[in-house]
Amino acid sequence: MAAGVLVLHVHLVPHGLLARLLSWTPMTYTGRRFYGLYLWHYPVFVVLYNSDLQLGGWRALAVGFAVSFVAAEMSYRFVERPFLRLKERVGPARPRVRLSAVASGAAEPEAAR
Repeated sequence: MAAGVLVLHVHLVPHGLLARLLSWTPMTYTGRRFYGLYLWHYPVFVVLYNSDLQLGGWRALAVGFAVSFVAAEMSYRFVERPFLRLKERVGPARPRVRLSAVASGAAEPEAAR
């Protein structure tokens, strides 16, 4: 609910402090790579904490975040962006009939047309 209130606030006050903070370059950079950070942080920290490195506390946290950011940047550059460019070249996907509509007899499957 709090996230909804924040989104509503940014929508209603587009030039306010919160909107300016969220449009700040480091925030937009991180936002574009956030899915990669979400995917990579857990395996990075598991490997880091199960390794023989004698890192503890804040050092382990700093190294884990740095490695996660690098992995997220690499996956964004070499996986996500090429697929996004491919999607732009190919165009939007055709709308398809939902399986539930086909099962109920409300529509014919696309292959049967």
